[in-house]
Amino acid sequence: MILRWIFENWQAKILSFGLAILLYLNLQSSKITTREHYIPIRYPKLGKNLFYSDKNKQVYNVKLEGHKEIINLHLQDLHIDINEDELSPGTNEIEVKKVEGLPPKGIRVKLLEGPIKVVVDTLESRTIPIEVGFEKEPPPNYMKTSHQVSPSTLTISGPKKTIDKWNRYIAGKINLEDKRETFTRKFRINGLPGNLKLLSKAREVNVKVKIVKTSSDLSEQMVVGVPVRCEGLKKGLEAELSKKKISIKFYSPSNLNSFQIMQGIRATVPCLNTIDPETLEIKPAGESIEKVKVNKISADLKNVDIIEIIPESLTVKYSIRSNYKKDTKKPISTQPDEDPKKEKTDENKQPDKSDEKPGTEEEVGPPQEFPVEN
Repeated sequence: MILRWIFENWQAKILSFGLAILLYLNLQSSKITTREHYIPIRYPKLGKNLFYSDKNKQVYNVKLEGHKEIINLHLQDLHIDINEDELSPGTNEIEVKKVEGLPPKGIRVKLLEGPIKVVVDTLESRTIPIEVGFEKEPPPNYMKTSHQVSPSTLTISGPKKTIDKWNRYIAGKINLEDKRETFTRKFRINGLPGNLKLLSKAREVNVKVKIVKTSSDLSEQMVVGVPVRCEGLKKGLEAELSKKKISIKFYSPSNLNSFQIMQGIRATVPCLNTIDPETLEIKPAGESIEKVKVNKISADLKNVDIIEIIPESLTVKYSIRSNYKKDTKKPISTQPDEDPKKEKTDENKQPDKSDEKPGTEEEVGPPQEFPVEN
């Protein structure tokens, strides 16, 4: 009875069964999809003095194949992680070995791009002088004698390639036309590239310009042989200046001798390079050109206006002291403790100055006369 029912109209039954299989396979195949998708690239956090270039890729193109429901479920979790151990300063070519966020089964991934180019830049800082420009001249019988910029320097940080191009900051230009008296101008610190960061607290530059009325009582004078000091030199470094002495032109209502000028002014150049205690490298490397700064430290020079410094800038060449390593590494004593009485005797003993190196202290001697040119 059963066999009779099975074989009755068997052709139609086989055809129906085949159509059912085809419909099932078609339904299953309609759920499998292939699509391209850009997945995000995740970068690790870098060290203190390193940062990523703005040109680094943020997404990566892949082809996904699998069940539509599974792809839609895991699509937001797909990403590529960059391994920090594969990164170093400069340009890095990172091979994509794995796509994170994939389920164990159900999705096949094909990479549509090559290695990821990752650029890592070095972050450095530098202190540069602030300068201003002048245009036109004051009215007849008036003249600009000096100007003062405050603050005189600013500190910036950013990529080494960018920061190496900045040796000074120009705050702006000042028009001297119709100026008959001393005045002050203010400038906002702006115009820095987007990849440079201003570390200085000051956001404004004040420039005081001194204008005086010319008269026969105001005479131009000059003093030569003014010594220059290196200011801010870091421990372990030595600085060699291109010139040890400079000349100064100035206006004064009275004639001054060279001794008064020498005692009343101080000429300095900033020596701001540093030394890496681990690698013993000077940063930044190479020579630097620094502007000479002259300050009046005596009340007797209150009415003196400095009009020119010759030369205006000096080249500073740095080197590491020969005993720097010995100074930074304190030796461990292997000797037994000394007798306390002997230490007390040594404390009362006057130091022997015969071993002192010359030039470590300023020697006070009779004033020297230097020529003053009118």
